[in-house]
Amino acid sequence: MNRIDYQAQFTRDHYDRLSLYLPKGMKEKARHAADQNGTSVNDYIIRLIDRDIDEQGHSHLATLSRFGEPEKRILQKWQVAAKYYDMIEAISEQEGYYVLLKQGFTNDVTGSRTIHAENLKDIRIMITKSHPVRTGQLVDGVNEVTAEWLRKWQTPRKYYHMIESATFTREDGFTIVLKEGFTNDATGSRVIHSDSLKVFKPLIKHSHSV
Repeated sequence: MNRIDYQAQFTRDHYDRLSLYLPKGMKEKARHAADQNGTSVNDYIIRLIDRDIDEQGHSHLATLSRFGEPEKRILQKWQVAAKYYDMIEAISEQEGYYVLLKQGFTNDVTGSRTIHAENLKDIRIMITKSHPVRTGQLVDGVNEVTAEWLRKWQTPRKYYHMIESATFTREDGFTIVLKEGFTNDATGSRVIHSDSLKVFKPLIKHSHSV
């Protein structure tokens, strides 16, 4: 048996063939997603199937309830903030806690539309890391991540064009870095920082061009 015949026989013995009909445009989306994961479309689809089906052969998606008033009551029981409701397509309480986000939304913890946790405390925290898929577009001169923080901090938009980045962590507190050519009189530099949001918010008012 030559090499070509051997490869053909190996494929027949170890793989099943499946033909797919996709809506127009979805093929390119699948290729793009596969490229982002450094794999082929075939392997990307296999990964998705593996993630959905558990060891007992049960599909997580099949157990999800469509989102409606009963699901809203469940989310209220979970103490999930109402601002996340419009992001959610379906939920389930079978075998832990599952949330499926709508198309166009993602979760930073899981890196996907699907959120799963074994306990209620974890699912509450994980849902807060859900947001619209970021396109990389600028908002008043700053990227979407920075703009999101500035909105939460109620920073006046007239200062956005001065700002290079905005970050927050529990360990380091609140930080804004101004662009080159701007400074802040309260800190004497381009960096504005505080561990307290109450102290931090007024500091931006002392920013101006050099």
